[in-house]
This record gives sequence, structure tokens and C-alpha cells, in this order.
Amino acid sequence: MLSNGYSQAQMERALKSLGLPFSKEALEDALALIQEKLSFYKTQPLRGDWFAIFIDGYCAKLRTEEGKLQEITLFVAVGIDLEGRKEILGFWFWRGKESKAFWAEVFQDLVNRGVKRVLVFVTDDFRGIGDVIAKLFPFADHQLCILHLQRNLRRKLSNGAYREAARLLRKIRDAKDKEEGEGLFSALCRVVEGENATWAEKLRAKANKYLAFLGYPDEVRKHIYTTNPVESVNAGIELMRLELGGYFPSERALEVNLFIQVVNLQDRWWRRPVPTVRTKSYELLQIFAMRYELAENYEAIHNF
Repeated sequence: MLSNGYSQAQMERALKSLGLPFSKEALEDALALIQEKLSFYKTQPLRGDWFAIFIDGYCAKLRTEEGKLQEITLFVAVGIDLEGRKEILGFWFWRGKESKAFWAEVFQDLVNRGVKRVLVFVTDDFRGIGDVIAKLFPFADHQLCILHLQRNLRRKLSNGAYREAARLLRKIRDAKDKEEGEGLFSALCRVVEGENATWAEKLRAKANKYLAFLGYPDEVRKHIYTTNPVESVNAGIELMRLELGGYFPSERALEVNLFIQVVNLQDRWWRRPVPTVRTKSYELLQIFAMRYELAENYEAIHNF
């Protein structure tokens, strides 16, 4: 009942209808326990080295204390370590449009909790996020989600142009190397240019970020060209939202719902590491060592 946002009066009525007693003290104890675990979860230390960190947003409606419905975005970060284990690293609420200042807070939170070295961040093309990644994680790749790009192409292009763009995107996903991917992405931009020259120019400027996944072993590429690992979290939030009548009755209800989902998902994920990432962990460790050891040695020499 707590996870579904019941008020105290609603809990009393529900329990009475089931022939069960209501205890205000038990309710307060449950709330205190959840808040204690939630507070620990939000501040718990994280491991320093990661293969990939995925960040995606979920738009929802939240009822304010004044009784009005407010649009919010919930951002969730999911990490895959160098042995293929997935972990939900954190979640953050934002009212309004995301900004560089917001992303600075999110990434500083990850840094403060221990995240130091990452091979690749996978995100949608959020405003300001690229600058923050480049500043705080200068040796990490930044992969923009190809599925988000495909949805934008479907929305902005005519049917004929979209079919050609989708065909090129499929070939990009299967490209043998970055060179082939660059040629295909240029062709994609030409298709877009036929209908929206300004957008095509912006896409060309971000080609390296859409093709970053091609710098990794074939077997793990499918895991890092989209923000799909976060989608399973978002799907659970969506189900909870529908069960609650289309919106979350309070921020506490949203946090409690999400925390319960995090605990359940985490338990399943830790039992089943991503098989293809696990089998390629040695190669990923080599890429990791080359990138960061060379970078750190260069910095040490430069500073000396």
C-alpha cells in the first residue's frame, strides 16, 4: 500500500475491509525502514571502473502538495561493469527541461560516490550532457542512442525518406568497422539533408558519437548502441504509473515504487551477468588498460 501511494486513511479502510488491524506505529516503522534503506542506496559507494554507463529519462506526472499535476522527468543510470554485471547506479528527478547545470550535479554525484573510469557513456542527445561528460570523464567515449535517433527520423522524415534512413541505420549497426560506419552515416545524413538541411548538419557534427560503439568487439556492440538497459526500469515505472491511475500521488510514492523495483531488478541482474560482455571481459580490460594507463602516464609526464 505504501508503494502504491495510499494515504493513512485509505490504508485503514483497506485493512478493515480485509479484516486486518491498522497500526499507526507499524506504518511509521515501515516508513522509517524504507527511508533508511533509500537514503543508504542514494549515497552508497560505487565501484570505480565501468565498461558502460547508460542514462535515460522517463516523463511522468506528479501530484504536488497543492494538488496540481506537474510534469517531471526521472533519469536513471545503469552501469555494466567489466565482467558483465549490471547495476542501477542512481536516479534523479528534474522539473522542466534538463540543463548543463543539472547534468553537472548528476555526474558529480557519481564521481563523489566513487565512479572514476568509464569506457563508454550511452545516452540520448540531452542538452548539455556531452560537455559535462567531456569535462569530468575526458577519456570516456560518448555513444548517442541509435534507437532514439531512429524514432526522431520516423517523426521528422517523410515515409520514403524514413524507409531509406532506417535501412542505412540497420547497415550501420552491422558495419564491420568505424570506416564503413562513417560512409554509411554520411549517406544517412544526405537522406536527411534532402528534407531538413539544418538537422543533417547537426547530425554530421555528432557522427563520432553515433558511431562510438564500432570501436568495441563485435559481440558487445549490440549492448552499447542504445539505452535499452534503462528501458526495463522505465517499463516497470510505466506499469506502476498506470496502476496508480496515470500519475504518481507524491514524490514519496514515486521514490518508494522505484526503490522497490530497483531492489527486485538488482537481485535478478546480479544472478545473471550479461553473457557476451562476460566472455569478452579480457578484451575489454585490455582496451581499458591501454586507454587509461596511457592517459595517466601521459598526464604524469606532462605534469612533471
